[in-house]
Amino acid sequence: MPSGIVETHDEILAASDDFQKRLTWIEQDYADERTKIANLEGAAKLAPTLAAGSDILEARLGRSTKRS
Repeated sequence: MPSGIVETHDEILAASDDFQKRLTWIEQDYADERTKIANLEGAAKLAPTLAAGSDILEARLGRSTKRS
C-alpha cells in the first residue's frame, strides 16, 4: 500500500477518535443539563408544599416569619 494511503487512513482514524471524544463530551454535557432541569422542576413542584409547611409552622408558633 502506498504511504500516502496509509497516512490518510491514519488521519481518518485519528479524526474519528477525536470526533467520538467530542461527541461523548457533548452527550455528557447534555445529560448534565437535563439533570439540572429535572432538579429545578422537582424543586418547583415542592415549593407549594414547603410554603404550606411554613404557614403551618408559623401558625403553631403563633408568629409570622414572613418578610415584607
